[in-house]
Amino acid sequence: MNSWINTANALQDFASILVCEKCGSKPESPVRLINCGHFFCHNCIKSAIKCVKCNVPVQPKEIKSDHLISNLVHNSDIIADIIHKRDLWSNVTDALNTSMDNTTSSVIHTPKKQSYVRTKNLNKPNFKGETPLHVACVKKNTELVKHLLLVGANPNTKDNAGWTPLQEVVNYGCTEICEILLNCGALPNISGYKNRRPLHEAVKLNRIEETKLLLRYNADRDQCDQYGKKPIDYCRSDEMRHLLMDLPKSPSEKTICYTRHSGSK
Repeated sequence: MNSWINTANALQDFASILVCEKCGSKPESPVRLINCGHFFCHNCIKSAIKCVKCNVPVQPKEIKSDHLISNLVHNSDIIADIIHKRDLWSNVTDALNTSMDNTTSSVIHTPKKQSYVRTKNLNKPNFKGETPLHVACVKKNTELVKHLLLVGANPNTKDNAGWTPLQEVVNYGCTEICEILLNCGALPNISGYKNRRPLHEAVKLNRIEETKLLLRYNADRDQCDQYGKKPIDYCRSDEMRHLLMDLPKSPSEKTICYTRHSGSK
């Protein structure tokens, strides 16, 4: 049994991020709100008119079954059974409460002089509609971004212009923060100013690395903004155009594909 101690601890930590964001328990028939990205048990949110986590308005069609969470929960149960950790979910709430301080200090490694937003003000907007996470992204403050996300900041809030923290980071350019946000639930296809998606912004500014990240997280190349333009319509370089076209590896095939696309303009 001792050989499973590290596995059991890691599994406990992993389960703590899979719990329903309302009841804090193992999610039953998990669903995700596509407008803000938070997930819950189906029964915890089925009649809600707004997200109980961030107060973003919710319509029934925006509540979608989250098969990824379902699979992760199922596989966690399988591992728990193998290592005889059958109290996995009953211990999650206590583990969350007792490990938060240790997790923050060990993962974030924050400077002692760094001041942070109090938890109750995590998603409070300023006069521009910007949350503390927006501001941290604009300032490219990587450590503060990590801290805010770790203690529950919503990565999909919109400011008065309709921009999310991810769109801010793409606009100002910071690949590291972009990846952190995407890894913590930022939606790569969320609409923003003039109905542009983060991929529109990345292409428009010719940010190659951010574009690669967004595509890796399944950003939709075919989404149109309010002018009916796709991200590829804002290309400023051949490198970006080739990236968005996902050209074949063969040089001859690339030439043919590129010619066809250029001819259709």
